[in-house]
Amino acid sequence: MGDEIEVTFYYKDNASQANSYLNSITQPYSPFPEIEVEDDEHSNGNLMQESYSHEKLKAGDQVGFKLYGISKSYYNYMFKLILATGNDGNPFPTTPSAVRGNVINQTNSNNYAFGYFRLAEVDTKNYMIK
Repeated sequence: MGDEIEVTFYYKDNASQANSYLNSITQPYSPFPEIEVEDDEHSNGNLMQESYSHEKLKAGDQVGFKLYGISKSYYNYMFKLILATGNDGNPFPTTPSAVRGNVINQTNSNNYAFGYFRLAEVDTKNYMIK
């Protein structure tokens, strides 16, 4: 634990509006991005900080960061989805269940589709570990 490489990035939250964010981090030791959602309920207008570490990171590895500005409804959907997968770091995870998105089956609304249609602003940064 004490010898892991940690990368920290910062972004400024806009104080004039309520904001929600999705962080997506890729690195060479996982086939899928690691995601996390945040909102500015308790940090509106502040400099936001996110830290990431992985036990296998070493010099020369490439880490990709994507910061999405998302709607509050998409934040709520992703928050529930992360909780339902048990991937929220909680030692007492919730029972997995279906999380309904905003995609509606037009011929049979009881047969709903999984997923969420979204439109988001994204900033990206790739960083090579030194």
